[in-house]
Amino acid sequence: MNEQLKGLLAQVSDGSLDITQAQQQIESLYFTDLGHTVLDMDRERRTGHGEVVYCAGKSVSQIHDILSHLDTSGINVLATRLDEVIWQQLAPPSPMLPMMHPRGSVPSSILSPGAVPKAI
Repeated sequence: MNEQLKGLLAQVSDGSLDITQAQQQIESLYFTDLGHTVLDMDRERRTGHGEVVYCAGKSVSQIHDILSHLDTSGINVLATRLDEVIWQQLAPPSPMLPMMHPRGSVPSSILSPGAVPKAI
């Protein structure tokens, strides 16, 4: 992220990027608003842990959108409260959710970048 920030500041300095555009790009280094969900893009750097996605109450499309965006950004993800029916819709029989650990009736999945399928 530091290299990205330095690059943006260099672009502002040489006039190839205006301040408003730079501000938007800097904000996107930390958070991304998908409309239905705001993603913390800086969590892993700040805390040492990847993003956690609470899946209960989200549609298959929303979950796929979230996981795809985080995957594209190279962010590790822990998907919690992921209903097995939704899991099946997301991953039949894809490596997208390579580990599903049911603890009681509350499964979670750990995803690594590159594991999200391109389409449902």
